[in-house]
Amino acid sequence: MIVARKPRAGHERDFERWLQEITDTAARMPGHLGSDLQPPGPKHPDEWVIVYQFDSQGLLDAWIESPVRAELLAEGADLTDGAARVQQLATSSGDDPVTAVSSFRVRDGQRLAFEHDYEQIIESMAKFDGFLNAQLFPPVEDVQDETVIVFSFRSRPQLDAWFNSEERQRQLERLDEHIEGERQLNVVGGFGGWFTLGLREVKTWKQAATVLLALYPTVLVLNEVLGWLLPDGFPYLLAVLIGNALGVAILSWLLMPRLTAALDGWLRR
Repeated sequence: MIVARKPRAGHERDFERWLQEITDTAARMPGHLGSDLQPPGPKHPDEWVIVYQFDSQGLLDAWIESPVRAELLAEGADLTDGAARVQQLATSSGDDPVTAVSSFRVRDGQRLAFEHDYEQIIESMAKFDGFLNAQLFPPVEDVQDETVIVFSFRSRPQLDAWFNSEERQRQLERLDEHIEGERQLNVVGGFGGWFTLGLREVKTWKQAATVLLALYPTVLVLNEVLGWLLPDGFPYLLAVLIGNALGVAILSWLLMPRLTAALDGWLRR
């Protein structure tokens, strides 16, 4: 559920403290998955936004209709300017987020023009159902020569709807003016869902640190276990494949969901 409110002039500080109290209270409710308090910005210049995530519609309704929330709303009635703007989004428990990675070379002298058109592409993409987030990774000297765009949708059919749209074709024609050579595109599965926090993106270095925190002990343990289980002379490449497959499974279904939940507050800052 997304709730947007405007503060009454002259009460901005009290308004912010009140919203933080609402967010902290929601975090203690059954089924709460995460809350994101967002100050005014380019996309909502006059409004503060809270994005609530709950495990089910019933548990979200329990929070919406709870006496403690009603009491908090009454306390803040004099701090708000006008009625709240509310949106809700329900997703199936079977939805499986997917991430696509596109890479290409930007022509010399075209970087600023490309970045302008990139913003237009993301604005268009965001209008499609299921869009989660997108990130732009510029070239890094001696590491990565190409520009990379990573974007995620909530399900593969929703991603395909973007892939097959006329709007995407129009945006790619604009993009072609700024790039040279071919575009490379890969769909890499549901890993983008690890760091989906409502409308806010997690900083790249925090994503990397969190994955490393889960990956390092996983690799150490798997190396010890496989070294003990696999017989001498077992094919090296096959052993690596088995280790990688087990590692991905452990990260995807065991460690990362729990670790991102435990680090939720830090990831959102």
